[in-house]
Amino acid sequence: MGRERYGVDKEAFEKLQMKYDTDQEVEVLRWISLTVKEPVFSVSDLRDGVVLCNLLNAIESGCVPPKKICQKPRHRLEEQANIIAYLEGCRTLGVPEQDLFQVKDLLDDECRYQVIVNIYAVGREAQVTPGFQGEMLGVKNSVTREMKAERQQKKEQEHEAQKKRAGEERERGKLRRMESEKLSCLAVETDTSRAQKRAQMRHAGRMDIRKSLKIEFDPVCPKVMERGDADVIRYGFDQEAHDRIRAKQNFELEWEVCDWLELLNKVAIDDFYTSLRSGVLLCETVNIIRPGTVKKINKKNMAMLEQENIRSFIRACKMFGMLDVELFTEKDLHCALNLPQAATCIHAFARRVCLNKNYKGPKVEGLELGVPHSSKSPERDEEDPLLPTSAMGGSRLACCNTLCAIM
Repeated sequence: MGRERYGVDKEAFEKLQMKYDTDQEVEVLRWISLTVKEPVFSVSDLRDGVVLCNLLNAIESGCVPPKKICQKPRHRLEEQANIIAYLEGCRTLGVPEQDLFQVKDLLDDECRYQVIVNIYAVGREAQVTPGFQGEMLGVKNSVTREMKAERQQKKEQEHEAQKKRAGEERERGKLRRMESEKLSCLAVETDTSRAQKRAQMRHAGRMDIRKSLKIEFDPVCPKVMERGDADVIRYGFDQEAHDRIRAKQNFELEWEVCDWLELLNKVAIDDFYTSLRSGVLLCETVNIIRPGTVKKINKKNMAMLEQENIRSFIRACKMFGMLDVELFTEKDLHCALNLPQAATCIHAFARRVCLNKNYKGPKVEGLELGVPHSSKSPERDEEDPLLPTSAMGGSRLACCNTLCAIM
């Protein structure tokens, strides 16, 4: 029967064949013969779809429009069109979708069982069709079309109400999240502004002390610039990560770095980012501590050259013995992607320099960066943080010959 089947397809077909009952087929064919008033001997007589379309029209006049029925099909396409018209008529009659069959189930004799199930469903609907006086097929059906329509309408109303409730709940949840995020951002901005204000007041106080001591400073960055990627639009996880980084920003630490660089380079620093983003001041600081470490300092206002200056400072940090986990990338500072990491690295570099016993730089009270290490390993005591490591190819010269006295 039909095409050859293999594997899972064959197993599924065999299960359907086990459900097939020849007595049901005989009962169905007898009921069709009585309804359409013409003999039907086998399911193969239904293959062209003509008998099935006439069956629906016998149950309800005009269920399948006559112009859609080809009474004498000459080829497969016309037979297929008749079966499609029959299936559309079944939907009009009220037969559930699960009781329909596919065209190939009848046309190619793929699944007779599903065809018999469909005709039984048609028989049930015929019982509640107004004006039908034929014989009953199958169990008694007391659910009328009006009752089905009412149930379907009620089900659709419940579905719409459920969708509406779900939408309202989503909106309430969205509003709660927006309110929570707004309060969180407001708290972060408030804490950040307070910390920045305290740091600026502290820095301004130190500037007053320097003025009273008649210490003159040259401006290092006369051009006011906005912080990095202020106009960059972020979404989702990128925005969350950026907000977490901004929340870690320590303005007190930035001003400590600025104070130390001011005294070391004798220049006035207005802002951590705008003064250091070019990398010029960092390279000059390295050359003050150890002359000749940075061979070339690019002072042109070009992003590529400014990032090269920052990379030179990072290489110098490695030369002075700093670990990779303490460093930052050039874009962390130049593009303001991670200013807290940049400030932490420069702070660690300054503390490493200030803790060296051969460092002769200025020691003003309140400007020392960090706290001396509570415990020092013997290996760390033997090394000089101002000398290049062996990994950089430098020789271990005496520290006194490499440092220049400051002030």
